[in-house]
Parts: sequence; C-alpha cells; structure tokens
Amino acid sequence: MNSAQSMTSLPMRPSRKPRIILIFLIALCGIFVYSYTSRLMEKAQLEAQIAEVQARIDAAKTEQLELLAERDNLDQPNYIDWVAREIFGWVKPGDTALMVIKESAPSPFAENVAAAASSISTLDLRNLPVWQQWVVFLTSW
Repeated sequence: MNSAQSMTSLPMRPSRKPRIILIFLIALCGIFVYSYTSRLMEKAQLEAQIAEVQARIDAAKTEQLELLAERDNLDQPNYIDWVAREIFGWVKPGDTALMVIKESAPSPFAENVAAAASSISTLDLRNLPVWQQWVVFLTSW
C-alpha cells in the first residue's frame, strides 16, 4: 500500500476552525443587534423627554409674555382703574356703587327691614348707624 492510496481511502473530516469562526461571528452580530436596539430605545426615551421639556419651556415662555404684558399695564392708570373696579369692586370718590341682587323668596327679615325703613324714612338718616343707612339705602328702591 502506498501512502498516497491510504490518504485517499480515509474520509476527510471538516475542519473545526471555520465552525468556531462562524459561531463567533454570529455571536458578535447578536451582541451588535442587542446593543443597537438598546441604544434606539434609549434614544426614543430621550426624544420623549426633550419633547416634554420643550413643551414646558413653551408654556413658561407664554406665561412670561403674559406677565410682561401685565407688568407693562401696571404703569398705566386706566389699567389700575380697571383692576380696582372690575376685580376688587372698588369705586372712585363720588361714584355710586350698585349691587345687583337676584330676587328670591321674601324672608321675614326683609319684611321687618322694609317696615323699619318706612318708619325711618321720615327721620334724618345722618343720625343712624352706618349699617342702618345701608339697609335703608338698599331697601328703598
């Protein structure tokens, strides 16, 4: 037997080196895919946070503009007069304040006040306490 014949008669086994390299490359690709997807998720979360912060910044800028406009209005006498009248219900000296009251069922107190007001109408109102002057003023319509 020749040595050449003995080599050809033996079946050739595949080398294990290409399988190890292939397994290593597949594992490396898996690690890359995992890393890439985790980075994409992190990026999406950061973009959501950026959008939220941007919305808060926009709201703060809008509020700032409103406050600056109000601050500029504080120097104008007409605005101060409007705030005093509309928000706080104040009146200027010499003005007459009117209070609109919804009509409801008459109470016994209102009847007593009306009777007292009719008897007081002949009296001098300046001698009455302030609260009675108000009662007479409000019920004499």
